Amino acid sequence: MHSHLAFAALSCLPLLVSATPLYATTYTTTATVKTHSVTVGGLDATGAPILRYNPESIVGDIGDLVEFVYLANNHTATQADFDTPCFPKEAGFNSGFRPNMANVAGNVLSSFTITDTLPAWFYCAQRGGAKPHCQSGMVFAVNAPETGEKTLETFRQKAINVPFPPATTTPPAPQVTHMVKLGGLVGGKPELKYDPETVIASVGDKVIFNFRAANHTVTQSSFDSPCVGIPDGFKTGVQMNPFDIDGLILKEFVVTDTKPLWFYCGVATHCQQGMVFAINPLDKFPAFQAKAIASGP
Repeated sequence: MHSHLAFAALSCLPLLVSATPLYATTYTTTATVKTHSVTVGGLDATGAPILRYNPESIVGDIGDLVEFVYLANNHTATQADFDTPCFPKEAGFNSGFRPNMANVAGNVLSSFTITDTLPAWFYCAQRGGAKPHCQSGMVFAVNAPETGEKTLETFRQKAINVPFPPATTTPPAPQVTHMVKLGGLVGGKPELKYDPETVIASVGDKVIFNFRAANHTVTQSSFDSPCVGIPDGFKTGVQMNPFDIDGLILKEFVVTDTKPLWFYCGVATHCQQGMVFAINPLDKFPAFQAKAIASGP
């Protein structure tokens, strides 16, 4: 009798059901963009040039950045096809020449964004002295297979086997595009400089000037009068990019000979503040910049 009463009492209690399953699990996925730092060139303990990328190969995901850190003396990161090393890939990445004669890490950089998982192949386009850097084995790869027919070592051997003329002749080199940034903002303040301030170029190469904030010019001058335009020299006129939009204003200059060429920004006193640029300056750029700073308004 008592057991029946107890069962009846329990049956009248409300049924409690938890709104959260006892074994519910929440999954959160966070995509992390990595930056892979790659040193280009440099000097060894004896002061001799290092003709290599370090590391020579990286594995990256879509969206990752490859940051090239250029050291002594003057190198490029130029994308190629696997079967044609030492020649630029059509519409591929090309840093242009990035001189860092002071050999200070972090002073000269460029970045490549990984857009797919296919292998990407690179070389240094510096023609050097007796032997070009590419044919010296200065190559680099992103997501290169470790086995099979298309490894980094196979690409390197292909580069080493690319024919080149002896040092006594001028090698017929593919056209190179050198990207040069003018101005911009650093910490919200105008930066009055060309980046890079010099390039080493061959006949037929192109120099693309990328105008950033705020107003600047590229005006050709002479070595002795850095802040005075020369008759019939290259002039872009004042280009205005107050909102500092990258790539908004691009101007092209084609190199027609290998003699030193000198340029300055003709806005206000930018030239007198050291905003000058040179193509193939040999060792005279510091003196050219000093002349500009010392010149009158």
